[in-house]
Amino acid sequence: MTKDDTLSASARQLRDGDNDRFLTALFAPSERRAGLFALYAFNLELARVAELVSEPMMGLIRLQWWRERIGDIYDSEPPKGADLAQELSRMVRAHDLPRPLFDTMLDARELDLSPEPLASLDDFEAYGKSTSGALVSLALRTLGVTDETAHHAAQHLGIAWTLAGHLRAAAFHSRRNKQFLPMDYVTDEIAKDLRSGRSSPALQAAVQGLAERAEAHLNVARGLAGQIPKAALPALLLGPLTSAYLRRLRNMRYDLFSPRLELSKPRRQLLLAWSAGRGRY
Repeated sequence: MTKDDTLSASARQLRDGDNDRFLTALFAPSERRAGLFALYAFNLELARVAELVSEPMMGLIRLQWWRERIGDIYDSEPPKGADLAQELSRMVRAHDLPRPLFDTMLDARELDLSPEPLASLDDFEAYGKSTSGALVSLALRTLGVTDETAHHAAQHLGIAWTLAGHLRAAAFHSRRNKQFLPMDYVTDEIAKDLRSGRSSPALQAAVQGLAERAEAHLNVARGLAGQIPKAALPALLLGPLTSAYLRRLRNMRYDLFSPRLELSKPRRQLLLAWSAGRGRY
């Protein structure tokens, strides 16, 4: 399944740009997998907008282009442009996906273009719910899961994944003179440490607080496991990866600049296989 000649363009894009979600999609039933690849590749396109533009206005134009393509899809018009838009059109029709979740993701991604980080952890959690949370909900629907409890778990998992992901990416962002962690945790002095690439007790304490908050959301999602249909599992397999990344961060004493924070691909594959085999997220 992972050979180039058997993968769609969106699957190849996802494999190279968001390997974690690519790996989770491989555990979905074959007839649902293409839909997840297209959905996750769309999310990757949105997530990359802020990295690829030199000015916020250019990013807003790119997001507007996608708004128009989503509008084409729901107006039953052939979407113009990218092959990915064609794939999205097919999956929206096949799985009856609701437009508001796409609109929520697009609106939230405008915040990536702001020169200032989000003011508070509450704002950051709302952002996580509107990006990764909405994406997990769309993935659940792609898998045919409409269960309300599963979608509640999706919101908490999305927040946990967003917090963990931004902690993992903080060193990368700091090298680009960017800072996305909430301002009520990152004071001016801590932001200076981030920009300089220097871990400090104050920065480590802030990272620990955010990591523990991510863990709390993950625990809420996992606490609902007994009430969620088995078909939901592939959409929720970011859970084991979130837990592993947070554990690695804890073992590194919350040092965002440790070269040992990342997990190797074989380790991630084994973790996902073990979790899927036991029906756990």
